[in-house]
Amino acid sequence: MTASFVDSLAKKKLVVTYDNATVGKEFLNVTKGGAAYFNEKSTGGFVIITSLEFSSPSSSLSFYNSTYHSAVQIFVIPGPGVYILKNSPYDGFNYFFLTQNASIKKLNGTTVAIVGYSGSYVFTIYDANIPLSSYTSLIDGQILAMT
Repeated sequence: MTASFVDSLAKKKLVVTYDNATVGKEFLNVTKGGAAYFNEKSTGGFVIITSLEFSSPSSSLSFYNSTYHSAVQIFVIPGPGVYILKNSPYDGFNYFFLTQNASIKKLNGTTVAIVGYSGSYVFTIYDANIPLSSYTSLIDGQILAMT
């Protein structure tokens, strides 16, 4: 995922840091991993995007399912201001999309969590307080970058 693409969706210049060497290689059968961290210093908002390759499809599915169950607990589903879209397919990937626009537990403002998987591959997107013009474009772009 390029910084200019995320900047265009955020409609502002964000500070970006990449980590393509260390994400998840020591746990959960991850064979390759990378992350991009985009933040806005003035508000403290951020977007984190990770790409992971697991040693097997069963490992990636297990990660996807456990992440979904953890996210549901964090977002307090069902709850006020929480919206969920689960198992939406796109180009061979299934993904869930959680968003909330109210104060829930320790999450304030707009928070979005998206996790998708296909075969041995998983991506995660976490957005806290940086409204993007199109999450669909972000998801599509991430999936295309992984295929």
